[in-house]
Amino acid sequence: MDPRCLALLMLLVASAAFGCSGANANEPTAADMATGTQASPQSTGGPATQQALVDQPAWLDVAPCDAEGFECDEPAEAEVTDPAITVHVESNGYTPGSDVIVGTFNFQPDQALDPMLYQIGSDGEVKESWRITNKHGGLLGDRRMLPNGNILFTIFKDGVYEMNPEGEIVWHYLDRGISHHAEMLPNGNVLAAGIYCDCVKEIDYETRKPVWEWHAGEAFLDYDNDSVFPGGKTFGQKSAYSTYSRVDMIKPDSWVHLNSAQLLPNGNYLVSLRNFDLVVEVNREGQIVWSYGPGILKHQHTPRVLDDGTLAVFDNGNQRAIVIDRATQAILWEAEVPEPATVMGEVNRLSDGNYKVLSSLASVLRVISPSGEQLWSMTITTESPSGGIYRAHMPELEN
Repeated sequence: MDPRCLALLMLLVASAAFGCSGANANEPTAADMATGTQASPQSTGGPATQQALVDQPAWLDVAPCDAEGFECDEPAEAEVTDPAITVHVESNGYTPGSDVIVGTFNFQPDQALDPMLYQIGSDGEVKESWRITNKHGGLLGDRRMLPNGNILFTIFKDGVYEMNPEGEIVWHYLDRGISHHAEMLPNGNVLAAGIYCDCVKEIDYETRKPVWEWHAGEAFLDYDNDSVFPGGKTFGQKSAYSTYSRVDMIKPDSWVHLNSAQLLPNGNYLVSLRNFDLVVEVNREGQIVWSYGPGILKHQHTPRVLDDGTLAVFDNGNQRAIVIDRATQAILWEAEVPEPATVMGEVNRLSDGNYKVLSSLASVLRVISPSGEQLWSMTITTESPSGGIYRAHMPELEN
């Protein structure tokens, strides 16, 4: 089997197999442990009412802490180590003025590896390598370098971590609902999101408690007809409801597959709902005030409002990265992704005006000019053919 196809298959299996507790592992109660939910009086959106699983296969109950070497509900541990990747760089003369922060992992449970984090120079030199030693087989989500030089990263169905250059975990937020996304906000809080709760949480850095939450399960009710779907109503596009059916055997786990979030300058939040082909803007009261995607996007990743108010999106099913005008929906910029891009991927505009496009399954990071010319690329080969790179951060060129 093609390693890329195998990687996709194993990612889908892993996403389902990890299950969803929805619990904040920092302070679980007995009721939380029994029901898999946790109420938060500070939440404006409130946690979604968890529905009973329907015809759930036994293997969907498997959690990462059932795997040998994965310590669940315990903070991650890391160490500086030798690299386990090879890097190939091509350039037409352009050199990004930034290192690259990436992480690698293996999709195959029977060939599980320790998650690895790397700092790589734009010339391909591996400057630093870190191994997560007690989360064997864990899937790495977001990873980015903070202004203080530390690295913020997520582990699927485990939590958010901050690690210093010496490999010491200096901060953590344990939450089995978190998977894909975490970023430090200007106010010092951490914005996190995940598919195992299909929720977004703003976490107070000092108290490690959510100060705001939004749960897609409440916003979309049962999603059993077009009338509760704002995307098609807003722009008259083909509704995702008529295109994709809800998969009962894994609900409510990864129902909408909430895979990224962003705090906007107006105080609202941009949220990506991959399974609905939908990007929404949510206000502090939990109301959807803007939406985009149905009939245009196909299972998108990392939508992000740029400094000029336009929206960049990695459009997986259409195998492209695009930038749109939010008011008119006109596509202002588009770049084809040459490799299979069924899952994962990332796009952002860099501070030098060029675009970063990550083809995650192929582990290829590119910088593409506004005119569409490929200026530079970095290809990373991991120790496993079914490995992958979910996101790549270029700290000197992007937030």
